[in-house]
Amino acid sequence: MRPLSLTWEDGRTFLIDRVKFIERAAAHVSAVLPVRYTCLIGGRCRELYFEPEAQRWFVEVARA
Repeated sequence: MRPLSLTWEDGRTFLIDRVKFIERAAAHVSAVLPVRYTCLIGGRCRELYFEPEAQRWFVEVARA
């Protein structure tokens, strides 16, 4: 399973150019150990997470 695009809450959709790495890694917002997908989106690296137990995808929000 590989992500193909990311749709933001406001409806904007970004195509994923390439998945660079797939690994189990801790996220700041998750109690379980999700699968982290390091992706190239619009020429920039972004991390997407998938929780197999909950069958949900998420992105951590950058904090200022």
